[in-house]
Amino acid sequence: MNTVKVEIIKNVGKFIEIGNRIRNRQELLVPKSEDLSILKFVEQTDVKMQMLSATSDGNEGRILAYLEKGVGFIGWYECDEDMEIHQSLMDSAEEWFQSNSITEIFGPVNGSTWGQYRFNLDCEYPLFVGEPFQPLFYIDFWEYTGYETQLFYKTEQPPKSLLQETTAQAVEAHFDQHGMSIHHFPNQLGTELEDELYSFYDKCFVTNPLYSKIEKESYRELSRKIEGIIETRLSYFLRNKEGEIIAVFVCYRDIYHELKSSAKEHQSHKLILKTIATHPDYQNQKIGTIMVNLIHNQAYEIGFDQVIHAMMFSGNITSKVGSKKFNTKVLRTYSLMKKEL
Repeated sequence: MNTVKVEIIKNVGKFIEIGNRIRNRQELLVPKSEDLSILKFVEQTDVKMQMLSATSDGNEGRILAYLEKGVGFIGWYECDEDMEIHQSLMDSAEEWFQSNSITEIFGPVNGSTWGQYRFNLDCEYPLFVGEPFQPLFYIDFWEYTGYETQLFYKTEQPPKSLLQETTAQAVEAHFDQHGMSIHHFPNQLGTELEDELYSFYDKCFVTNPLYSKIEKESYRELSRKIEGIIETRLSYFLRNKEGEIIAVFVCYRDIYHELKSSAKEHQSHKLILKTIATHPDYQNQKIGTIMVNLIHNQAYEIGFDQVIHAMMFSGNITSKVGSKKFNTKVLRTYSLMKKEL
């Protein structure tokens, strides 16, 4: 039995290098990495954190443990297939959490739920841009050390047969009667719309489990990164008669189909419906049902083969209602894990 060496990492560059080496050794099992986001995260002075690494006989692992609002989190986890290294990392992190009076640990969460978080329970390669994926043995390792699924998410595909035919004109006329107007997402949001969406999302998501608000500038950077893949023809926001945004529907282009159509998983052209959000004051008015139905109709007219609803929280009312109404087929499942100390 080899001795495992656990080390507290002070240099973020060294922490990133460890992740690079692990990913290179995993060949096809390459987890989605957000190492550049670590650089900004470690600059925060109001977040207590500790970077850890473990090595043994050429194998390595790393985690970043941090505290937020009295809760412990583990992010940027990567590990070779070596249970002793994983166990040593987790033991060291738990000691640190206990020394800070932490009794609950969640993971994986890379800084916040605005970044990469959750394990993909089904696959080691992505179905669409932004989907989390990692070696499946990661899940076994975490479960072995006492972590259990706390929150469950799913990617689904509603069947075409259950959709009702509609047109943009019919939907616009319906909402106009209720003092609402429909707008396409522009190619570039601009600062004014970014600010509106930033405020809108905070109101919509504040009750979501483990949600935390990010700085406005970070939100701007995130928005501008995804501008290039938004399918503007099928992405909408609604305003009320006062001009306030009350619902948002964001779709991504299926760029993996464009790049990797030779792979079986990407031979069909998919539209990724990533965000379905309705202001709390306007829920239970069938806004989501009507708009999702419109988007599906338009997507098939344009030439998409599938429309998938990506990474919906299974406890979210939109997800529950959508699954029931559209009799959706589950394509992938995801888990956010928790351990009580």
